[in-house]
Amino acid sequence: MREELENKLYERYPELFALKDDPSSCMSFGITCGDGWYNIMLSLCGTLQSYTNNKRRENPDFQSVKFDQIKEKFGGLRFYYSGGDKEVDGMVRFAEYLAEQTCEVSGEKGELCIRGDWYKTLSETVRN
Repeated sequence: MREELENKLYERYPELFALKDDPSSCMSFGITCGDGWYNIMLSLCGTLQSYTNNKRRENPDFQSVKFDQIKEKFGGLRFYYSGGDKEVDGMVRFAEYLAEQTCEVSGEKGELCIRGDWYKTLSETVRN
């Protein structure tokens, strides 16, 4: 992902990306996927932050979500994180599901393309 898009997420959601400068966390390597999934990540981060804020009103000890790693794997978007609850798990799985149908490069509707050991979710425009 382009550095400018990464930085927008980091600045807007510092709590979610608290481990970005921690050398013991894979998050220190940045977000390793294409720009086409940026809007999915932006929506997920907004939803997670809002959910966390609401849960903390009910329970001040609610453990907030902290991303450990975000990357492309086998043509899909993967989020590794700590904190949250079952609802957070569902939100993350839904974001991963959306990415499976979204071109990693362009953000358009996409399909999984396999060429040997190479997996990418790409739109028809990007494939051709």
